[in-house]
Amino acid sequence: MKIGWSESSRAGAYELPAATLLVTAHRELETLCLDRETAHYSKFSRCAMRSWSIRLWFTEQHEALDAYFTQAQKRVTARWA
Repeated sequence: MKIGWSESSRAGAYELPAATLLVTAHRELETLCLDRETAHYSKFSRCAMRSWSIRLWFTEQHEALDAYFTQAQKRVTARWA
């Protein structure tokens, strides 16, 4: 049995349906709230963040991507402050 959840896992929808629903809803909100360039870069950056997450966690690249996502998600999460 697989422990955890990832977007590439087919079992994710069956093991964690609420998480799958929330991620899908968030992605749909992003299409409404973000401009095309930001949405495209966010998709690319998510892939980069996933592949770098373990070996580059304590690096400046991770800090930069984290700052980008914090700024880009303000419109989606309605956290303006």
